[in-house]
Amino acid sequence: MKRNFRLFAAVAILFFPILVSAQTERGTQLVGANVNLDSKNIDTGAVRNLGSSTYNLNLRYGRFFANNFAAGVALPLTFSKIDQQSNLSWGAGPFIRYYSPFEDEEGSGSKLFLLLEARATYNQNTFEDKALKLKRETSYFGAGGGFGIIYFVNESVGIESLLDYNYLASLNNSNKSAGFSLNIGFQIYLNRYGF
Repeated sequence: MKRNFRLFAAVAILFFPILVSAQTERGTQLVGANVNLDSKNIDTGAVRNLGSSTYNLNLRYGRFFANNFAAGVALPLTFSKIDQQSNLSWGAGPFIRYYSPFEDEEGSGSKLFLLLEARATYNQNTFEDKALKLKRETSYFGAGGGFGIIYFVNESVGIESLLDYNYLASLNNSNKSAGFSLNIGFQIYLNRYGF
């Protein structure tokens, strides 16, 4: 956790001196990553309300198709381990985002935006229990949405925090999971001409 904080702090310090307006105009591209620690209740049919902690990395690429509206693809990667059990999940899916600037300071663009996001995903999951010598692969469909804030440290870099709700349903059986998570990450915004 300290390592991730140091990385985000280094990025913020590196780009902090350049103070210009945020880039959420049509044609701008976004490239980024979010990391989070997620706590959920899982209902597998046989076991109810099983608590789980999970590490997630979510890479994304998108493009603003209109001012303040972006769409793209996200690539989630999740790993969890409880005692002798491990779980690895990867996937891909579309997302759409809306950025709403807080009131501008006179003569300059807003650096703080409200962020709304909706997404869907297909996940492939591999579960392994070494004690029982069991390995199972499952496919999932997921959906989620959330809101948060993004602070643009300059025209090209935004640090964001997103509180969202996630739902996953198995395509192979009746397993499902749902829960809230807090994501902290950064996005790089590239206008049509680069940085």
